[in-house]
Amino acid sequence: MSRTVEYTGKGAAEKALQDCMDWLGDDYNRIMGLLVGALQEGTAKQALQMGLMMQGIQGYPAIVMIDTAEKLK
Repeated sequence: MSRTVEYTGKGAAEKALQDCMDWLGDDYNRIMGLLVGALQEGTAKQALQMGLMMQGIQGYPAIVMIDTAEKLK
């Protein structure tokens, strides 16, 4: 099952990140840790986006997750 959410305006990034947290549930912290580690190793962001797509996260929410992980590295 898929759904499309439009993220616009003030707070769009926060909403996208919260949706990722809700979607991934208990796995969110583990996956965020994997993203941070992959970025530290120099993995391309496009490769990380593909990995997130396998988890059901794509588009703007994936970009927000990667940007958040980049700030944590």
